[in-house]
Amino acid sequence: METVWMNLRDVDEAKGGVVLHETLALPRVAEENRMVERIDPVTADLIAHKADRLYHVDGAVETVIWYMCSRCLETFSAPLHLPFAEVFTRDAARVEDEIIYAPDDDVLLDPFIEQTINLAIEYRPLCREDCKGLCPVCGKNRNLEPCDCNPRPVDPRWAALQDLLSPDESE
Repeated sequence: METVWMNLRDVDEAKGGVVLHETLALPRVAEENRMVERIDPVTADLIAHKADRLYHVDGAVETVIWYMCSRCLETFSAPLHLPFAEVFTRDAARVEDEIIYAPDDDVLLDPFIEQTINLAIEYRPLCREDCKGLCPVCGKNRNLEPCDCNPRPVDPRWAALQDLLSPDESE
């Protein structure tokens, strides 16, 4: 797997911009997110161009994230197709919130691609919207088989709260 580098001199000399097409591995995404089992190789299709002494990198990144469902703990996949846009400058005086200082000719884009993916990671991923989860008594996956367990009796002091739930939520 490659890393994605942008050479600012190449961008300076290119008329229509520099095309960057790379596939890279980002294992840290799975290591740092407990609900992510793994991440497939990331494809970055980017174009870098210069405008008004700023270096613009635009395009898209694609991958497949393998999550652990937050209710039933089954593994499932979710494709990601994300827009990518970053702006760099060599002029330290022009640095702002959205403009990144790049003092060297070569800029490693991997951290910015990783950040884009991390921001799209689901906090509580669900394998499907109607996931029934695990039985809290026996641990069976209620999506795969029904469970004969009786729910634990509700403490009578909390029973009044049950009336606040809609009929669908009370099951």
